[in-house]
Amino acid sequence: MKKKDAYLEKRGNVYWCDFTYKGTRHREGLHSNKTIALERLKLWKHELKNSKYTPTDWNGFKEKYLEYCKTNKKEKTFLRDELSIRYFDEFTKIKDLHEITPEMLNLFKHYLIKQGKKANNLNRIISSIKAMLRKAEDDDIIESHKWSKVKKLPVAKGKIDFYTSEELKILLENINDTWKLIVLLGARAGLRRGEIFNLQWSDIDFNRNLISIVQKNDWSPKTYQSRYVPISEDLLILLKKYADNKKEEYIIKNKSGHKFDLDVATAYFIKIIKKLNLRGSLHTLRHTFASHLAQAGESLYTISKLLGHTSIQTTEIYAHLCQNTYQTAINKLPEIK
Repeated sequence: MKKKDAYLEKRGNVYWCDFTYKGTRHREGLHSNKTIALERLKLWKHELKNSKYTPTDWNGFKEKYLEYCKTNKKEKTFLRDELSIRYFDEFTKIKDLHEITPEMLNLFKHYLIKQGKKANNLNRIISSIKAMLRKAEDDDIIESHKWSKVKKLPVAKGKIDFYTSEELKILLENINDTWKLIVLLGARAGLRRGEIFNLQWSDIDFNRNLISIVQKNDWSPKTYQSRYVPISEDLLILLKKYADNKKEEYIIKNKSGHKFDLDVATAYFIKIIKKLNLRGSLHTLRHTFASHLAQAGESLYTISKLLGHTSIQTTEIYAHLCQNTYQTAINKLPEIK
């Protein structure tokens, strides 16, 4: 590094360095003693020169990262990442990606708390930023950090809302066949709303009695993993009724023969249940499927596989409903003699 690129400047009682290295300007207060300040400057220049990690412009990096997200992630996830980065930019103004450390992320977390962000929302924001930084590590842009030091906020597990058998009966008695099929695909097969409205007749195997949740050209399951769900008897009857006349590609279709818009379908379903003095949303149907299985004594592992969860920890929200299973386990305790 040339001498003209670096110098010390005394401001008050402190010697400051100001130099440019590989297009990035570095400024920092070093020490009140000039000799010590010079030694620290010399050490800093040596570390920069021998480091394999070069300065990375923050603005340039985040633009490239968001392009990556837009191409490789679902739109909802991309929008969340974009919003998370915006929050981070509101919190601090940095020039170089290397300035971000676990300590800075913890300060960002406290900033979000002061902004009134709820735990679930805050955790998603922090996870988005951590995912971005881990991508930078994988691409060998920054050195490895212990991002696990930045802990999530604890989230209280609320009560899972689901429909009882009686409520399902009321619902099914007050809707047409198309909506009956939607309700049963959720409450009897545990499908997510995106899985319901992207389901095609080619995904139904009547010989093996299975529904296949698989990737399409314009759609992928949430976890990008295929799974197969056995068809319940009541759902099978309704599917066969429609299968006799199937001409369209999608099982659930609108009047023009195309698949439903998810948001339109969600809004319409809420209108239906409000008229019937029920509560919940389309996702409540999936909760209903899992809750009924748990109440029947099915293992969390099996429920997890049927739902397509990548971790059984996600399925543990239904654990409190497994009382029959717990009682069966207790009854196996040996008699005290």
